[in-house]
Amino acid sequence: MSTNSFGRTHRMLFTSGCTQAHRNVGRALLLALVAGIVAVPSNAYAYMDPGTGSMIYQTLLALLLGVGLLFHGLRTKIRAVLHRLFHRNPAGIESRDAQSGK
Repeated sequence: MSTNSFGRTHRMLFTSGCTQAHRNVGRALLLALVAGIVAVPSNAYAYMDPGTGSMIYQTLLALLLGVGLLFHGLRTKIRAVLHRLFHRNPAGIESRDAQSGK
């Protein structure tokens, strides 16, 4: 519990007598309001050039490929760190490359 008066007032206003059922009803109403706003069509009064669709496609493709490369790089680095941590050579054993003379 915090000791400042704002924190107590804030908790009393927004959680006093509020059960999980009340919160769920509030969330459902908010979701219904947002869905209603999104579902109601409105006039855009905008012109989309035929090339706009391909530009959007290229942007989304570049974004997806960039995110994929980011995760691939992160996965590679994490695997390398884990490999170094868990696959250490015992003190007296040389690696295969050192034994073959490479």
